Amino acid sequence: MSDDEGDEEKVCRYCFDDESAGELLSPCLCSGGQKWVHLACLRRWQRTVLVSQPTHPAFYDRDPRHYTCNVCKGEFTCAPPTRLELMASFTGPELGALVDAECIIGAGAAFSEELERQMEGMPPHVLASSSYECWVRGVYVITKVAPLDPNVSLPVSPASLPRVRAMLDDQLRLARRGKHLRLVAKGPLEGGDDDLPAAFDALVARRAELDEELQLVFAHDPPPDKGDDHVTAVNIGRVCESPPAAIQETVDEEVAKVCERFPAAKDVKVEVYLGGPCDAESLACCLVPGGSGCGWTVVESGLEDAVQLAHARATPRSEAQGPVCGGASVRLARLKARPELNGELGLALRFIPGSGRWEVRLCDGSGFKLKPANLELLDGARGRVLAFWGDAQWSRTQLLGELARGHWGLTRASVKEFILPPQERRGGLDGRLIFSPVTEMTEGFIREARAQMAVEMERNAMATPEGDGDDSD
Repeated sequence: MSDDEGDEEKVCRYCFDDESAGELLSPCLCSGGQKWVHLACLRRWQRTVLVSQPTHPAFYDRDPRHYTCNVCKGEFTCAPPTRLELMASFTGPELGALVDAECIIGAGAAFSEELERQMEGMPPHVLASSSYECWVRGVYVITKVAPLDPNVSLPVSPASLPRVRAMLDDQLRLARRGKHLRLVAKGPLEGGDDDLPAAFDALVARRAELDEELQLVFAHDPPPDKGDDHVTAVNIGRVCESPPAAIQETVDEEVAKVCERFPAAKDVKVEVYLGGPCDAESLACCLVPGGSGCGWTVVESGLEDAVQLAHARATPRSEAQGPVCGGASVRLARLKARPELNGELGLALRFIPGSGRWEVRLCDGSGFKLKPANLELLDGARGRVLAFWGDAQWSRTQLLGELARGHWGLTRASVKEFILPPQERRGGLDGRLIFSPVTEMTEGFIREARAQMAVEMERNAMATPEGDGDDSD
Protein backbone atom coordinates (compact mmCIF):
# COMPACT_ATOMS: atom_id res chain seq x y z
CA MET A 1 0.00 0.00 0.00
CA SER A 2 1.43 3.43 -0.91
CA ASP A 3 1.74 6.29 1.58
CA ASP A 4 -0.84 8.25 -0.37
CA GLU A 5 -3.37 5.43 -0.10
CA GLY A 6 -2.67 5.01 3.62
CA ASP A 7 -3.33 8.70 4.28
CA GLU A 8 -6.54 8.76 2.24
CA GLU A 9 -9.70 9.43 4.26
CA LYS A 10 -11.97 6.40 4.60
CA VAL A 11 -15.44 7.13 3.20
CA CYS A 12 -18.26 4.85 2.08
CA ARG A 13 -18.47 4.65 -1.72
CA TYR A 14 -22.28 4.62 -1.50
CA CYS A 15 -23.16 7.40 0.96
CA PHE A 16 -19.75 9.23 1.04
CA ASP A 17 -19.91 9.36 4.85
CA ASP A 18 -17.05 8.33 7.14
CA GLU A 19 -16.74 5.99 10.14
CA SER A 20 -18.85 8.29 12.28
CA ALA A 21 -21.88 6.82 10.46
CA GLY A 22 -20.80 3.24 11.22
CA GLU A 23 -17.96 0.77 10.79
CA LEU A 24 -16.43 0.73 7.31
CA LEU A 25 -15.72 -2.61 5.66
CA SER A 26 -13.65 -3.62 2.66
CA PRO A 27 -15.85 -6.44 1.30
CA CYS A 28 -14.30 -6.95 -2.15
CA LEU A 29 -11.14 -6.41 -4.26
CA CYS A 30 -11.72 -2.70 -4.89
CA SER A 31 -9.03 -0.25 -3.78
CA GLY A 32 -8.66 3.47 -3.35
CA GLY A 33 -11.88 5.47 -3.04
CA GLN A 34 -13.98 2.46 -3.99
CA LYS A 35 -12.64 0.26 -1.21
CA TRP A 36 -14.81 1.13 1.79
CA VAL A 37 -18.54 0.61 2.42
CA HIS A 38 -20.94 0.63 5.34
CA LEU A 39 -22.63 -2.77 5.65
CA ALA A 40 -26.02 -1.03 5.85
CA CYS A 41 -25.28 0.80 2.58
CA LEU A 42 -24.27 -2.45 0.88
CA ARG A 43 -27.53 -4.03 2.06
CA ARG A 44 -29.50 -1.10 0.63
CA TRP A 45 -27.77 -1.64 -2.71
CA GLN A 46 -28.65 -5.31 -2.63
CA ARG A 47 -32.27 -4.39 -1.86
CA THR A 48 -32.49 -2.28 -5.01
CA VAL A 49 -31.64 -5.37 -7.07
CA LEU A 50 -35.04 -6.86 -6.15
CA VAL A 51 -37.11 -3.88 -7.19
CA SER A 52 -37.12 -4.70 -10.90
CA GLN A 53 -37.43 -8.46 -10.46
CA PRO A 54 -40.69 -10.44 -10.50
CA THR A 55 -41.90 -11.89 -7.21
CA HIS A 56 -42.86 -15.32 -8.58
CA PRO A 57 -40.09 -17.88 -7.89
CA ALA A 58 -40.43 -19.36 -11.39
CA PHE A 59 -39.12 -16.10 -12.85
CA TYR A 60 -36.18 -15.19 -10.66
CA ASP A 61 -32.84 -16.80 -9.94
CA ARG A 62 -29.74 -16.09 -7.87
CA ASP A 63 -28.67 -12.60 -8.95
CA PRO A 64 -24.86 -12.10 -9.20
CA ARG A 65 -25.21 -8.55 -7.88
CA HIS A 66 -26.14 -9.96 -4.45
CA TYR A 67 -22.76 -11.60 -3.94
CA THR A 68 -20.41 -10.02 -6.54
CA CYS A 69 -19.09 -6.46 -6.70
CA ASN A 70 -20.20 -4.81 -9.94
CA VAL A 71 -16.92 -2.81 -10.07
CA CYS A 72 -14.08 -5.29 -9.40
CA LYS A 73 -16.22 -8.43 -10.10
CA GLY A 74 -14.84 -10.04 -6.93
CA GLU A 75 -17.13 -11.90 -4.54
CA PHE A 76 -18.14 -10.05 -1.39
CA THR A 77 -16.45 -11.44 1.73
CA CYS A 78 -19.62 -10.86 3.82
CA ALA A 79 -22.42 -13.28 3.02
CA PRO A 80 -25.37 -11.58 1.31
CA PRO A 81 -28.78 -11.61 3.00
CA THR A 82 -31.24 -14.21 1.77
CA ARG A 83 -34.03 -13.21 -0.55
CA LEU A 84 -36.43 -13.74 2.34
CA GLU A 85 -34.46 -11.36 4.56
CA LEU A 86 -34.39 -8.74 1.82
CA MET A 87 -38.14 -9.01 1.21
CA ALA A 88 -38.84 -8.89 4.95
CA SER A 89 -36.84 -5.66 5.13
CA PHE A 90 -39.44 -4.09 2.82
CA THR A 91 -42.53 -5.38 4.64
CA GLY A 92 -41.34 -5.18 8.25
CA PRO A 93 -41.60 -7.89 10.94
CA GLU A 94 -45.26 -7.23 11.75
CA LEU A 95 -46.47 -8.36 8.35
CA GLY A 96 -44.03 -11.27 8.27
CA ALA A 97 -45.50 -12.61 11.52
CA LEU A 98 -48.98 -12.69 9.93
CA VAL A 99 -47.95 -15.14 7.22
CA ASP A 100 -49.45 -17.98 9.23
CA ALA A 101 -52.47 -20.26 9.40
CA GLU A 102 -55.70 -18.60 10.60
CA CYS A 103 -54.64 -15.27 9.13
CA ILE A 104 -56.30 -13.65 6.15
CA ILE A 105 -54.91 -12.10 2.95
CA GLY A 106 -57.04 -9.28 1.53
CA ALA A 107 -56.58 -7.64 -1.87
CA GLY A 108 -55.79 -3.95 -1.74
CA ALA A 109 -58.43 -1.66 -3.27
CA ALA A 110 -55.98 -0.06 -5.72
CA PHE A 111 -54.69 -3.51 -6.72
CA SER A 112 -58.24 -4.73 -7.49
CA GLU A 113 -59.05 -1.59 -9.45
CA GLU A 114 -55.88 -1.94 -11.53
CA LEU A 115 -56.67 -5.58 -12.30
CA GLU A 116 -60.21 -4.65 -13.37
CA ARG A 117 -58.81 -1.90 -15.62
CA GLN A 118 -56.48 -4.40 -17.29
CA MET A 119 -59.26 -6.98 -17.65
CA GLU A 120 -61.39 -4.50 -19.62
CA GLY A 121 -58.85 -4.50 -22.46
CA MET A 122 -58.17 -8.23 -22.52
CA PRO A 123 -59.39 -10.43 -25.37
CA PRO A 124 -61.81 -13.09 -24.04
CA HIS A 125 -59.39 -15.98 -24.59
CA VAL A 126 -56.61 -14.15 -22.72
CA LEU A 127 -58.94 -13.27 -19.86
CA ALA A 128 -60.10 -16.88 -19.62
CA SER A 129 -56.52 -18.10 -19.26
CA SER A 130 -55.55 -15.46 -16.69
CA SER A 131 -56.14 -15.68 -12.96
CA TYR A 132 -57.06 -12.01 -12.53
CA GLU A 133 -60.66 -12.76 -11.52
CA CYS A 134 -59.32 -14.86 -8.65
CA TRP A 135 -57.41 -11.91 -7.20
CA VAL A 136 -59.92 -9.05 -7.59
CA ARG A 137 -61.28 -8.24 -4.09
CA GLY A 138 -59.82 -11.55 -2.92
CA VAL A 139 -60.36 -12.63 0.70
CA TYR A 140 -58.00 -15.56 1.30
CA VAL A 141 -57.92 -17.48 4.58
CA ILE A 142 -54.52 -19.12 5.07
CA THR A 143 -55.18 -22.78 5.77
CA LYS A 144 -51.62 -24.06 5.97
CA VAL A 145 -48.00 -22.95 6.03
CA ALA A 146 -45.64 -25.90 5.65
CA PRO A 147 -41.92 -26.37 4.96
CA LEU A 148 -41.12 -27.27 1.38
CA ASP A 149 -40.29 -30.96 0.97
CA PRO A 150 -36.52 -31.15 0.37
CA ASN A 151 -37.07 -33.92 -2.21
CA VAL A 152 -39.15 -33.92 -5.39
CA SER A 153 -40.33 -37.14 -7.04
CA LEU A 154 -40.73 -36.88 -10.81
CA PRO A 155 -42.51 -39.61 -12.79
CA VAL A 156 -40.50 -40.73 -15.85
CA SER A 157 -41.35 -43.39 -18.41
CA PRO A 158 -38.50 -45.80 -19.35
CA ALA A 159 -38.58 -44.56 -22.96
CA SER A 160 -37.94 -40.95 -21.88
CA LEU A 161 -34.85 -41.74 -19.75
CA PRO A 162 -32.35 -40.72 -22.50
CA ARG A 163 -34.11 -37.37 -22.89
CA VAL A 164 -34.00 -36.80 -19.12
CA ARG A 165 -30.29 -37.69 -19.08
CA ALA A 166 -29.64 -35.12 -21.79
CA MET A 167 -31.39 -32.43 -19.73
CA LEU A 168 -29.07 -32.93 -16.74
CA ASP A 169 -25.77 -31.06 -16.39
CA ASP A 170 -22.46 -32.54 -15.20
CA GLN A 171 -23.68 -32.40 -11.61
CA LEU A 172 -26.94 -34.18 -12.52
CA ARG A 173 -28.94 -31.00 -11.98
CA LEU A 174 -31.89 -29.57 -13.88
CA ALA A 175 -33.84 -26.34 -13.68
CA ARG A 176 -37.56 -26.56 -12.93
CA ARG A 177 -39.90 -23.65 -12.15
CA GLY A 178 -37.04 -21.38 -11.19
CA LYS A 179 -35.40 -23.96 -8.93
CA HIS A 180 -32.39 -26.21 -9.41
CA LEU A 181 -32.94 -29.88 -8.64
CA ARG A 182 -30.16 -32.45 -8.23
CA LEU A 183 -30.68 -36.18 -8.84
CA VAL A 184 -30.13 -38.29 -5.71
CA ALA A 185 -29.58 -41.99 -5.08
CA LYS A 186 -33.13 -42.90 -4.11
CA GLY A 187 -35.97 -44.80 -5.74
CA PRO A 188 -34.69 -46.74 -8.79
CA LEU A 189 -31.16 -45.40 -8.11
CA GLU A 190 -31.02 -46.60 -4.51
CA GLY A 191 -27.46 -47.65 -3.61
CA GLY A 192 -25.79 -45.64 -6.39
CA ASP A 193 -24.15 -43.07 -4.11
CA ASP A 194 -20.57 -44.01 -5.05
CA ASP A 195 -20.98 -43.17 -8.73
CA LEU A 196 -24.44 -41.78 -9.40
CA PRO A 197 -23.78 -40.75 -13.05
CA ALA A 198 -22.70 -44.32 -13.84
CA ALA A 199 -25.73 -45.74 -12.00
CA PHE A 200 -28.05 -43.50 -14.00
CA ASP A 201 -26.33 -44.38 -17.30
CA ALA A 202 -26.78 -48.07 -16.45
CA LEU A 203 -30.48 -47.45 -15.80
CA VAL A 204 -30.80 -45.72 -19.16
CA ALA A 205 -29.03 -48.62 -20.88
CA ARG A 206 -31.52 -51.19 -19.63
CA ARG A 207 -34.64 -49.09 -20.22
CA ALA A 208 -35.99 -51.72 -22.66
CA GLU A 209 -36.26 -54.16 -19.76
CA LEU A 210 -38.41 -51.79 -17.72
CA ASP A 211 -42.16 -51.76 -18.18
CA GLU A 212 -43.35 -49.47 -15.37
CA GLU A 213 -43.11 -45.74 -14.80
CA LEU A 214 -40.13 -44.74 -12.66
CA GLN A 215 -40.09 -42.19 -9.85
CA LEU A 216 -36.78 -40.34 -10.05
CA VAL A 217 -35.99 -38.45 -6.85
CA PHE A 218 -34.38 -35.01 -6.95
CA ALA A 219 -33.23 -32.81 -4.07
CA HIS A 220 -33.50 -29.02 -4.08
CA ASP A 221 -30.09 -27.47 -4.67
CA PRO A 222 -29.53 -25.48 -2.51
CA PRO A 223 -31.79 -27.07 0.15
CA PRO A 224 -35.02 -25.17 0.88
CA ASP A 225 -35.05 -22.59 3.67
CA LYS A 226 -37.84 -20.75 5.52
CA GLY A 227 -38.37 -18.53 2.50
CA ASP A 228 -39.48 -21.60 0.53
CA ASP A 229 -42.25 -22.43 3.02
CA HIS A 230 -45.43 -23.35 1.16
CA VAL A 231 -48.38 -21.03 1.92
CA THR A 232 -51.85 -22.31 0.99
CA ALA A 233 -55.03 -20.21 1.20
CA VAL A 234 -58.64 -20.28 -0.06
CA ASN A 235 -60.84 -17.42 -1.22
CA ILE A 236 -63.96 -17.10 0.94
CA GLY A 237 -65.28 -14.23 -1.19
CA ARG A 238 -66.18 -16.14 -4.40
CA VAL A 239 -69.17 -18.32 -3.61
CA CYS A 240 -70.57 -20.26 -6.58
CA GLU A 241 -74.36 -19.93 -6.45
CA SER A 242 -74.88 -22.36 -9.36
CA PRO A 243 -72.01 -24.89 -9.29
CA PRO A 244 -71.12 -26.73 -12.51
CA ALA A 245 -72.89 -30.05 -12.92
CA ALA A 246 -69.76 -32.10 -12.16
CA ILE A 247 -69.15 -30.25 -8.87
CA GLN A 248 -72.81 -30.47 -7.83
CA GLU A 249 -72.78 -34.18 -8.56
CA THR A 250 -69.75 -34.60 -6.32
CA VAL A 251 -71.44 -32.66 -3.52
CA ASP A 252 -74.61 -34.74 -3.79
CA GLU A 253 -72.65 -38.00 -3.76
CA GLU A 254 -70.61 -37.06 -0.68
CA VAL A 255 -73.66 -35.86 1.25
CA ALA A 256 -75.48 -39.08 0.33
CA LYS A 257 -72.66 -41.15 1.83
CA VAL A 258 -73.08 -39.39 5.17
CA CYS A 259 -76.87 -39.69 4.99
CA GLU A 260 -76.56 -43.48 4.81
CA ARG A 261 -75.40 -43.32 8.43
CA PHE A 262 -77.01 -40.07 9.57
CA PRO A 263 -80.18 -39.27 7.57
CA ALA A 264 -80.50 -35.79 9.09
CA ALA A 265 -77.19 -34.80 7.44
CA LYS A 266 -79.20 -34.01 4.31
CA ASP A 267 -79.96 -30.64 5.91
CA VAL A 268 -76.29 -29.62 6.18
CA LYS A 269 -75.76 -26.54 4.02
CA VAL A 270 -72.85 -27.03 1.61
CA GLU A 271 -71.58 -23.78 0.04
CA VAL A 272 -69.35 -24.19 -3.02
CA TYR A 273 -66.54 -21.65 -3.47
CA LEU A 274 -64.02 -20.96 -6.23
CA GLY A 275 -61.09 -21.21 -3.87
CA GLY A 276 -58.29 -20.12 -6.22
CA PRO A 277 -56.50 -20.74 -9.50
CA CYS A 278 -54.41 -23.76 -8.40
CA ASP A 279 -55.99 -27.17 -9.18
CA ALA A 280 -59.31 -25.42 -9.76
CA GLU A 281 -60.96 -28.67 -10.89
CA SER A 282 -60.32 -30.39 -7.56
CA LEU A 283 -61.66 -30.03 -4.04
CA ALA A 284 -58.84 -28.34 -2.10
CA CYS A 285 -60.32 -28.39 1.41
CA CYS A 286 -63.40 -27.54 3.45
CA LEU A 287 -63.96 -25.14 6.34
CA VAL A 288 -66.51 -26.09 8.99
CA PRO A 289 -67.59 -23.28 11.38
CA GLY A 290 -67.81 -24.02 15.10
CA GLY A 291 -65.76 -26.03 17.57
CA SER A 292 -63.13 -24.81 20.00
CA GLY A 293 -60.03 -22.86 19.06
CA CYS A 294 -60.20 -20.25 16.31
CA GLY A 295 -63.89 -20.88 15.55
CA TRP A 296 -63.59 -23.09 12.48
CA THR A 297 -61.91 -26.31 11.39
CA VAL A 298 -59.96 -26.96 8.18
CA VAL A 299 -60.86 -30.40 6.77
CA GLU A 300 -58.49 -31.69 4.09
CA SER A 301 -59.61 -35.33 4.13
CA GLY A 302 -62.65 -34.76 1.91
CA LEU A 303 -66.19 -33.43 1.70
CA GLU A 304 -67.71 -36.52 3.31
CA ASP A 305 -65.73 -35.96 6.51
CA ALA A 306 -66.56 -32.24 6.48
CA VAL A 307 -70.32 -32.89 6.15
CA GLN A 308 -70.17 -35.45 8.94
CA LEU A 309 -68.34 -32.97 11.21
CA ALA A 310 -70.83 -30.18 10.44
CA HIS A 311 -73.73 -32.55 11.14
CA ALA A 312 -72.19 -33.62 14.46
CA ARG A 313 -71.81 -29.98 15.53
CA ALA A 314 -75.38 -29.18 14.53
CA THR A 315 -77.02 -32.19 16.19
CA PRO A 316 -78.82 -31.16 19.43
CA ARG A 317 -77.52 -32.93 22.52
CA SER A 318 -80.19 -31.68 24.88
CA GLU A 319 -83.27 -29.45 24.94
CA ALA A 320 -81.33 -27.05 27.17
CA GLN A 321 -79.27 -25.76 24.27
CA GLY A 322 -82.34 -24.28 22.56
CA PRO A 323 -82.61 -23.81 18.77
CA VAL A 324 -78.96 -22.79 18.40
CA CYS A 325 -76.40 -25.30 17.12
CA GLY A 326 -72.62 -25.44 16.85
CA GLY A 327 -71.28 -23.34 13.99
CA ALA A 328 -74.43 -21.20 13.68
CA SER A 329 -74.36 -17.43 13.31
CA VAL A 330 -76.20 -15.69 16.15
CA ARG A 331 -77.23 -12.23 17.36
CA LEU A 332 -76.95 -11.33 21.04
CA ALA A 333 -80.21 -10.14 22.61
CA ARG A 334 -81.90 -9.42 25.95
CA LEU A 335 -78.67 -9.09 27.92
CA LYS A 336 -79.23 -7.04 31.09
CA ALA A 337 -75.79 -7.13 32.70
CA ARG A 338 -74.06 -6.20 29.42
CA PRO A 339 -76.73 -4.31 27.44
CA GLU A 340 -74.08 -2.75 25.18
CA LEU A 341 -73.58 -6.20 23.61
CA ASN A 342 -77.18 -6.52 22.46
CA GLY A 343 -77.27 -6.62 18.66
CA GLU A 344 -73.68 -7.86 18.34
CA LEU A 345 -73.11 -10.78 15.94
CA GLY A 346 -71.19 -13.90 16.82
CA LEU A 347 -70.61 -17.58 16.12
CA ALA A 348 -71.88 -20.31 18.45
CA LEU A 349 -68.88 -22.57 19.01
CA ARG A 350 -70.09 -25.26 21.42
CA PHE A 351 -72.66 -25.88 24.12
CA ILE A 352 -71.40 -26.48 27.67
CA PRO A 353 -73.90 -28.84 29.37
CA GLY A 354 -72.62 -28.26 32.90
CA SER A 355 -73.31 -24.52 32.81
CA GLY A 356 -76.19 -24.61 30.33
CA ARG A 357 -74.50 -21.92 28.24
CA TRP A 358 -73.16 -21.49 24.74
CA GLU A 359 -69.57 -20.52 24.13
CA VAL A 360 -69.85 -17.67 21.62
CA ARG A 361 -67.09 -15.82 19.75
CA LEU A 362 -67.90 -12.26 18.64
CA CYS A 363 -66.59 -10.56 15.51
CA ASP A 364 -63.94 -8.65 17.47
CA GLY A 365 -62.50 -11.92 18.80
CA SER A 366 -63.90 -11.66 22.31
CA GLY A 367 -65.55 -14.74 23.81
CA PHE A 368 -68.57 -15.11 26.10
CA LYS A 369 -70.58 -17.90 27.70
CA LEU A 370 -74.24 -17.03 27.18
CA LYS A 371 -77.62 -18.54 27.90
CA PRO A 372 -79.63 -19.82 24.89
CA ALA A 373 -82.31 -17.23 25.70
CA ASN A 374 -79.78 -14.48 24.89
CA LEU A 375 -79.07 -15.79 21.37
CA GLU A 376 -81.08 -15.32 18.19
CA LEU A 377 -80.34 -17.85 15.43
CA LEU A 378 -79.34 -16.30 12.10
CA ASP A 379 -77.74 -18.93 9.80
CA GLY A 380 -76.44 -22.49 9.86
CA ALA A 381 -79.27 -24.06 11.84
CA ARG A 382 -78.46 -27.57 10.55
CA GLY A 383 -74.73 -27.25 10.02
CA ARG A 384 -72.66 -25.55 7.37
CA VAL A 385 -69.69 -26.50 5.17
CA LEU A 386 -67.64 -24.16 2.98
CA ALA A 387 -66.19 -26.35 0.20
CA PHE A 388 -63.38 -24.92 -1.94
CA TRP A 389 -62.55 -26.00 -5.47
CA GLY A 390 -59.01 -24.85 -6.09
CA ASP A 391 -56.79 -22.75 -3.86
CA ALA A 392 -53.99 -20.17 -3.99
CA GLN A 393 -50.36 -21.04 -3.28
CA TRP A 394 -47.28 -18.94 -2.64
CA SER A 395 -43.82 -19.44 -1.25
CA ARG A 396 -43.28 -17.31 1.86
CA THR A 397 -40.77 -15.13 -0.01
CA GLN A 398 -43.11 -14.71 -2.98
CA LEU A 399 -45.99 -13.62 -0.74
CA LEU A 400 -43.80 -11.14 1.10
CA GLY A 401 -42.77 -9.77 -2.29
CA GLU A 402 -46.39 -9.24 -3.31
CA LEU A 403 -47.07 -7.62 0.05
CA ALA A 404 -44.07 -5.33 -0.51
CA ARG A 405 -45.52 -4.34 -3.89
CA GLY A 406 -48.66 -3.24 -2.04
CA HIS A 407 -50.96 -5.80 -3.66
CA TRP A 408 -52.22 -7.38 -0.44
CA GLY A 409 -52.77 -6.68 3.24
CA LEU A 410 -52.80 -9.14 6.13
CA THR A 411 -54.72 -9.50 9.37
CA ARG A 412 -55.89 -12.15 11.79
CA ALA A 413 -58.98 -13.93 10.51
CA SER A 414 -62.05 -13.81 12.76
CA VAL A 415 -65.49 -15.40 12.92
CA LYS A 416 -66.77 -12.23 11.23
CA GLU A 417 -65.60 -13.73 7.94
CA PHE A 418 -68.08 -16.61 8.43
CA ILE A 419 -70.97 -14.41 9.55
CA LEU A 420 -71.00 -11.78 6.79
CA PRO A 421 -72.38 -12.77 3.36
CA PRO A 422 -69.56 -13.65 0.91
CA GLN A 423 -69.97 -10.44 -1.10
CA GLU A 424 -69.46 -8.33 2.04
CA ARG A 425 -66.39 -10.13 3.40
CA ARG A 426 -63.80 -7.97 1.64
CA GLY A 427 -65.50 -4.82 2.92
CA GLY A 428 -65.45 -6.35 6.39
CA LEU A 429 -61.65 -6.22 6.31
CA ASP A 430 -61.51 -2.43 5.90
CA GLY A 431 -59.64 -0.90 8.79
CA ARG A 432 -58.23 -4.28 9.82
CA LEU A 433 -55.77 -5.05 7.02
CA ILE A 434 -52.12 -4.17 7.58
CA PHE A 435 -50.27 -3.08 4.45
CA SER A 436 -46.57 -2.77 3.75
CA PRO A 437 -45.15 0.76 4.09
CA VAL A 438 -44.34 2.67 0.92
CA THR A 439 -40.83 1.73 -0.21
CA GLU A 440 -38.97 1.46 -3.49
CA MET A 441 -40.78 -1.88 -3.97
CA THR A 442 -44.25 -0.29 -3.95
CA GLU A 443 -46.05 -0.33 -7.31
CA GLY A 444 -46.42 3.12 -8.88
CA PHE A 445 -50.23 2.98 -9.13
CA ILE A 446 -50.48 1.97 -5.45
CA ARG A 447 -48.12 4.77 -4.44
CA GLU A 448 -50.36 7.22 -6.32
CA ALA A 449 -53.54 5.81 -4.77
CA ARG A 450 -52.13 6.17 -1.25
CA ALA A 451 -50.99 9.72 -1.94
CA GLN A 452 -54.45 10.59 -3.25
CA MET A 453 -56.06 9.02 -0.18
CA ALA A 454 -53.84 11.08 2.09
CA VAL A 455 -54.87 14.27 0.22
CA GLU A 456 -58.56 13.35 0.55
CA MET A 457 -58.21 12.67 4.28
CA GLU A 458 -56.47 16.00 4.80
CA ARG A 459 -59.13 17.80 2.75
CA ASN A 460 -61.92 16.16 4.74
CA ALA A 461 -60.23 17.07 8.01
CA MET A 462 -59.89 20.72 6.95
CA ALA A 463 -63.55 20.81 5.82
CA THR A 464 -64.86 19.56 9.18
CA PRO A 465 -66.07 22.46 11.37
CA GLU A 466 -64.05 22.76 14.55
CA GLY A 467 -67.06 22.25 16.78
CA ASP A 468 -68.41 19.10 15.09
CA GLY A 469 -68.85 16.09 17.31
CA ASP A 470 -69.82 18.13 20.42
CA ASP A 471 -72.94 16.53 21.91
CA SER A 472 -73.47 19.20 24.58
CA ASP A 473 -76.61 21.35 24.51
